[in-house]
Amino acid sequence: MQSPAEPIVEQGKHDSYETAVRWLGRAGEAAQAAGELEEWREYVETMRDEHYQKYKLRPMLDDLLEEF
Repeated sequence: MQSPAEPIVEQGKHDSYETAVRWLGRAGEAAQAAGELEEWREYVETMRDEHYQKYKLRPMLDDLLEEF
């Protein structure tokens, strides 16, 4: 699974992280509707773990995971 959020996060521009998290939120809603929420959660958790040094992104992803 790849979302439009991935290139934003890869660029490392912290002022764009909110956009990435919004995309991930939409993907989470779609995954929930499709019964694929566990796969989505694994994707977001992997992204969070791979980008652990991005201290502004990590709490945003943690908050998103709590919503689902």
